[in-house]
This record gives sequence, C-alpha cells and structure tokens, in this order.
Amino acid sequence: MRYIFSRHIFARAPRFRLVLAILALALAGPLSPPRQALAADPVFPPGARLGLVPPKGMQPAQAFQGFGDPQNNAGIILNLLPARAYGEIEQSVTAPALKKEGIVQQKREAITTPFGRGFLIVARQTAEGEKLRKWLLVVKGAPAKATDMKVAAGKAAAGAKPAEADKAPVSALTATAEETAALVTVQIPETAAKHYPDAAIRAALATLTIRDTVPDAEHLSLLPFELRTLSDFRIAAVMPGRAVLLSDAAPGGKGDDRSEAGAPPDGGEAPHLVITLGPDAPSQTDDRDAFARRIFGSVGNLKEVKIEVSEPLRIGGAFGHQIMAEAKDQRTDKPLRVVQWLRFGGGTHMQIVGTAPREEWTEALNRFRAVRDGISTR
Repeated sequence: MRYIFSRHIFARAPRFRLVLAILALALAGPLSPPRQALAADPVFPPGARLGLVPPKGMQPAQAFQGFGDPQNNAGIILNLLPARAYGEIEQSVTAPALKKEGIVQQKREAITTPFGRGFLIVARQTAEGEKLRKWLLVVKGAPAKATDMKVAAGKAAAGAKPAEADKAPVSALTATAEETAALVTVQIPETAAKHYPDAAIRAALATLTIRDTVPDAEHLSLLPFELRTLSDFRIAAVMPGRAVLLSDAAPGGKGDDRSEAGAPPDGGEAPHLVITLGPDAPSQTDDRDAFARRIFGSVGNLKEVKIEVSEPLRIGGAFGHQIMAEAKDQRTDKPLRVVQWLRFGGGTHMQIVGTAPREEWTEALNRFRAVRDGISTR
C-alpha cells in the first residue's frame, strides 16, 4: 500500500523522535457521530493497544498499526505516545506549521472519545499531484477497564454527543493505571471520498479506545523469529516484522523511557534486551569484525564506550560475533555494561543488544544468554 506522508518533526520534543505523518481531510461536519451504522465493539490491530471501530471498507493493516484499504490507498495509523507528548504536539501542530508542510488546516475542534479528551484537525493537502483529505486526532487519556471501554465505545458508535460522553464512567476518560496519549492520522484520497465520507471518518475516530495490555503471544506473533523464553523479561515494545524490546523496567518507569520501538533504552535504570533482524550481512568471514563494530557504533544512548572483547562466536549453530563493552548512559552518566551478539545467515543478520547497570551485569548477562539461545527463525 502506498501512502503519501507529509513528515512533520516536532522540534521541541526530540526525546520522542516524533516523525509523524499528518494527513488531510475535507468536510467540516459536526463532531457528534451519526446515529447509524457502526458496530459497538472496537477492533484492535495485532499488537496494538489502541483500537477503534473502523469505517466500512478498512481492515487491520499488516505493515503498520492501524487500518487500511489498499484498493483506495486509504488508511488510519494509530500511535500510542507518552502522556507528556500531548502538550508538545498541541503547541507544535498549528495552522502555520502545517502550512509550511503544504497542509491546509480547515478546522480544529475539541473532541471526547472513550480514550480521552483532545482535539481534531481537519485538513487538505496535494502531494505528488494527488488531492488528499486528512484528519489528525490527538487525545490524552489512560487505560480503562474493558467493560468501560466497551460501554463508552458503544455510546460513541450509537451517536452520543460530546456532552453526553462527558458523563461516561470516570475510568473511561481518566487514568486508572498510567496516563498516555494517542495520535491518530487518517488519509483518504479525494477520489475515494464517496467510500469514506467525512461523517464516517468522524464516527470511527469518536470510538478510539485502549486496552490495558496486549497478550504476549499476540506481540510475539508479529516477529520474524520465535522466542522460546523471555527469561522473566517483559515485552516492552515490538516493531512488527523486525524487532522486540525486552525490559525489566516497570511500564512508564524511569528505565522504561524509550523513544521508539526497538530503540535502546534511556536512563540505564534496568536491564534491557533489543533483538532486531537486519537486511544484510558480510559475505566474507574476514569482514565480520568490522561489520560488527560498525553495527555496534549505531547503538544509541551510550557514551564513553570501551570495547573489551570483539570476537567470532557460534550462536545456535550459526556463524556469529560477540562484542562486550563498558559505557555510560548518555543522559545520566550511569555506568553500564553492554553486549552485542550478531547471528548471520541467509544474507541477513540478527542483532541482539543487552544493556544493564554494572552492578546487575552478571545476572542480566545470564538471562540475556538464555533469551539468545532460545531464538529460532520462522
């Protein structure tokens, strides 16, 4: 599926690395959704905590978290963000800022969803000669109990007005465990307007909700490799088709302050393990050390790195490479120990990077090895 995105970087929020697609819409209808035609149960794309009742014609996407209609080049992208991102986006995404990106804002309105309260931007854009209708929904809320989510989403789908939504159970609109924010972008080509009228998109956005957790089995099913053990780590983030981040940090805690799925952790407060499948590998054995050092140099959030060991290593019967190093966390100066394993095969490489505070290294390394030795390709 081809999507034309206008990249808008929120410069005042570099910690989030929000390179987010801002998409364009047209009609300025009322915010209250129509009373017809939406099923009450929200749909959650595989691996996503965010969900909504998609408009007719859209199905959960495989290449990203959201919904798509490849035939009409239409899509909805769901992004779950830290709560503090809401204020940054609210200040950064203005009509003048959008205009610089070639996006013409038509309307900006307050909105209430089962997920929380926020704002909706309606806009248009012409990109690569194609006229696009776009919507940008930004809300701040928190996980709600499943029963409350279903009730609130059902009210939205049935046509509850914002004022009525304000009377919904408190847990449907405010935090029960951790505050979060959501950014939802919708893009519909003008040529597909008859399939996705403004009222249908607004009705779908009004049902945005969140589930407390995603089952581990669902997360792991999105990876191109299998993990036979998690070694008591929790799954902190998944990049479908490519990477997983395992962590000891509590959700939303200091050690869980990461910028994106698959990225090395910030803060160095707890052991983390990032497993990524890469597209290339050295063709010659003698090139593996240089390749491993180059890949290791791209590991972020580290400084004062001192490589102690760089050597060939067989991993699961395959050719591999190991790097052991000392470093400091880039932000906190906390002393860290780092290991990188590369496993080669089929013209690709698997990168496994474990990071832990120096005082927790021995136990963490044993657990890292247990996860590494339990990986198999699909």
